[in-house]
Amino acid sequence: MTCAECRENLSAYADGALNFPERQAIGGHLEACPACRAELSFIQSMKAAVAGLPSPRMPADLKAALLAEAKRQTRRESFWPSLWALPSFRYPAAALAACFAALLVVYAVGRKERGPSISLNAMLIAHEEYALSRPLAPADIIYSRLPEQVESSGENPHDL
Repeated sequence: MTCAECRENLSAYADGALNFPERQAIGGHLEACPACRAELSFIQSMKAAVAGLPSPRMPADLKAALLAEAKRQTRRESFWPSLWALPSFRYPAAALAACFAALLVVYAVGRKERGPSISLNAMLIAHEEYALSRPLAPADIIYSRLPEQVESSGENPHDL
């Protein structure tokens, strides 16, 4: 390994951010090269000096503005889109919608056409009118008036 390759990775080496083979290669070079060891020592002392500095405080007005913006954006989000984003809600809801759609299709396909609903009384009246218009017996003997005719004629109804 050359000094240029070693110096390119010294900061990552000091941070412990290299994988094992890279660490081994740089470690071997550092054992043989006093100039790169001195560079590593300088990088480590700079990192220690910077780590000892106090961290800067965020200005209070900036912090308040950021918090207000975060609250405003949170309020803008609707409940349903955020709920729909959850996989634990999205998949069962989609399955339920598919089942509902399938039931609608089954209902529409399986539905038979029905004629108009007619009451029993209306059917009996229509039958009587039909029977009167097309009698199976002679015109003077109609089943709806049969008892009256039988009594007046004195005949046995079974003989008719």
